[in-house]
Amino acid sequence: MKPWWIAPIGIVGGLASLSVASLAAGLTLRDGRWWEAAVHLAVLSGLLPMIFAVNHRIVPVFSRRKWRSDSLWFLLIVAALASGVISAIGIKERELWFERGGAALALVAGVLFLQQLGQLFRQPVSGPPPPMPYDGQRDADRVAIMFSRMAGLYLIAGLVIGLVTTFSTPDRGRWELVWAHTLLLGFVVSMASSVTYHVLTRWTPGRWRTPRLIPVHFVLAAIATLAMVVALATDQSWLFKIGGPTQAIALLIWGINCAPLLLQLPSVTREGMMLAFGFLAIGVSLGAAFAIDAHFGPIYRQVHAEFNVFGWAGFLILGAASYLVPRFAGSQMVWTNLYRLQFPAIALSLFVGGAFRRMQNDGRGDYQTWIELTHAIIAVALASFALQVALTFRARPSAPVLLTPTPRRQPGQAPPKPQSQLQRAV
Repeated sequence: MKPWWIAPIGIVGGLASLSVASLAAGLTLRDGRWWEAAVHLAVLSGLLPMIFAVNHRIVPVFSRRKWRSDSLWFLLIVAALASGVISAIGIKERELWFERGGAALALVAGVLFLQQLGQLFRQPVSGPPPPMPYDGQRDADRVAIMFSRMAGLYLIAGLVIGLVTTFSTPDRGRWELVWAHTLLLGFVVSMASSVTYHVLTRWTPGRWRTPRLIPVHFVLAAIATLAMVVALATDQSWLFKIGGPTQAIALLIWGINCAPLLLQLPSVTREGMMLAFGFLAIGVSLGAAFAIDAHFGPIYRQVHAEFNVFGWAGFLILGAASYLVPRFAGSQMVWTNLYRLQFPAIALSLFVGGAFRRMQNDGRGDYQTWIELTHAIIAVALASFALQVALTFRARPSAPVLLTPTPRRQPGQAPPKPQSQLQRAV
């Protein structure tokens, strides 16, 4: 197994799954089972493999260690890709053993992921540590590690819940939402928080302007995520009124912390990240509105989910991939002008589709065809980006580009040796 294969398999496979999930989500009004199938496909086969693949490439850089087995990494990413597909088929066709098989496969992938991370940090350190962008980054790194640990706990919790509920679902609580929020809020958002606090000062020349707010973000996120999950599991409405607004405040602080550095990113990455945070703000605001007034839930719940999955997570992936894929592949991204079509197409389709879905849910008419069209546009945009990534990796040079961090020049220090853009740190 060649290690460089793992990233393209995870990223391309995840984007393709997210594309198909968008098509499935558009068919919800024709058959309600499409929605649940789409969510499982997006989360398990879409988001998880891409997160795993990125971790495979960047964690060794910061830890100064090597993976013991790239073959196991290949297996866990393939397992994650297959898990969502199998689960989605089981849900759509009401084949319970397919649902259980997909959930079990996802749990195997999650356990292997954490096991590989655990083994990595028991390996001997090789080489000097990557240079710190500046001394204050050490505090941000410590909080980032705390977010990573919290993400790992929620990953296993969410995957265990997904498997157990295929055998028996408690009478109390909304366990499909417990599963989704445990993985999306607990794992994906926590992991994204960890990554941003680790890398933004390494991807840009900036510093954290509000470092004291970084641990505040962690504390509020930990409280809010737990409150939301417990509220959904126990139907305790008072916990919703705590968890929803607290989550919104935590994410607002995250945006305040990150915004000055996001503005210093390369243009395409900056646009993707800013769109991601914009959709996250809207999605979380809708969630906070349901928590305060349950009347909004039936009308906006699917819009809330689509903004979070295809808007927040989708643009986060597109923005991060536009930065990382050229560095992973050692080759410039192909068809870069497509960004100017893909990003507006996804954003506009989400807003237009959300408006149609809101009117449909409110009984103002039949907009199914238009909803399907907006989801098809999103699917095409995501599929075309997956093709870009695949062709970029195919064009990789024979000698891979090393992901070694670039030291920042200190006052009075001689200028560092010039490096190409592709040689800069992740």
